[in-house]
Amino acid sequence: MSVLEPPDPSRGWRGIVHDGRPAQRLAIYGDCSWRAMEAAHGTHTPPGYPMVMAERLAGDGSGLEVGFGIFGWYEGLPQTEEALTEHLKLTGAPQLVVVQLGAIYGLRRVLSDNNRLDRLRGAVARALGPLAIQVSRLTRPIGQRLGKPARAYPGTAQLESFLALAQRTWPAARIVVMAPFPRHIASPEVRAMEARVHDEQEAAAARAGVEFLDCAPALLACTERTTGANGYNLNAAGSRIVADQLLPLLAQSSRAA
Repeated sequence: MSVLEPPDPSRGWRGIVHDGRPAQRLAIYGDCSWRAMEAAHGTHTPPGYPMVMAERLAGDGSGLEVGFGIFGWYEGLPQTEEALTEHLKLTGAPQLVVVQLGAIYGLRRVLSDNNRLDRLRGAVARALGPLAIQVSRLTRPIGQRLGKPARAYPGTAQLESFLALAQRTWPAARIVVMAPFPRHIASPEVRAMEARVHDEQEAAAARAGVEFLDCAPALLACTERTTGANGYNLNAAGSRIVADQLLPLLAQSSRAA
């Protein structure tokens, strides 16, 4: 039995640029946290906070190019300039570089990724639509307690070497390490790993001389739901909040360039 994946509305999206108008440039290195997921997790979802940023800049008469380096864990981050720029497809050096990954180290799985049952689970979640939020709220605590870590935590050495590479490659860019978003439901073991990843990321950013951005206070203060079914990936409301945090940094970066 095969489970067909639906079309990916984010595939090939690279921002909003108007002919003849200046565009700012954003590079994102991280996992799927840049997508907006109203319900089920997956590649059937549209861009999230980068789309909000691009639309607001386009509304002000400019635009935003967005380049992506998609990596789920520190060990996959590029360690050479060629690999760093391979997939960005920007017309010039980015003014703002956002690095956000590490959430996977707090993730626990009962089923391994991408096997038949896991794909079936994803198809059922998509079919449930908004009901997937209620179902996940009931099943997630069980999975966190019975599951095993999806990936072993290696420390921040590879993250720090990546940050040094980005600084050498783009000395004028503003580089921001953005903390993983807070999970709405988490077991004590998951919370402990989240705290470790957060604190060690913050320390790594300080050692590298780059900024550390934690959007958790703004997200947790919102009276609307800010995540999809898995309680981590942001929905449209959460994406707007993160865009609000990043747009001033992009504006400051562009003025300094």
